[in-house]
Amino acid sequence: GTRIVFGYAKAKSDKPPAGWLDRTQSYRLRRTEEPIHIFEVNLDGTGLRQITSGEWSDLDPTYLPSGEMAFTSERCAYSLQCNELDKDETSCNLYVTDPSGQHVRQLTINKDGDYLPHTFANGLIGYTRWEYHERSWAFIQSIWTVRPDGTQADAIFKQHFVNPWSLEDVRS
Repeated sequence: GTRIVFGYAKAKSDKPPAGWLDRTQSYRLRRTEEPIHIFEVNLDGTGLRQITSGEWSDLDPTYLPSGEMAFTSERCAYSLQCNELDKDETSCNLYVTDPSGQHVRQLTINKDGDYLPHTFANGLIGYTRWEYHERSWAFIQSIWTVRPDGTQADAIFKQHFVNPWSLEDVRS
């Protein structure tokens, strides 16, 4: 590889903003703090450039064989179904962009959240999905795969396992 892609937010200071642990402050923080965007840099540290922009956070990018990038984003603007009325928290879905960041398309649609994409050696995208369907209240995060064109999203193990109750950091 010759480049690194990553999510980054330009903070106003080296201290977290006031209220960052208080979920009732999420709405205010969403409008007063810079969200996370996707950046790319050469391995030698040159050529830093911002790829995504806008009001929503974009994070956890992974390169695709086509040269595009898949990433997690709050752009779907869905709220978590287990949320309380005074909390402003959004779910994330997977998106794909070309290297310019000008052509972003939604890859997954999930009201509960898709996270932590990783491109497998065979070109599929593995990711974790927060989901309540066919599950008890606690066994909620499972591993899914999807093709880079958004087709054939499917759960590995079909979600019917109880240990471990949550999986993260999908790898080939």
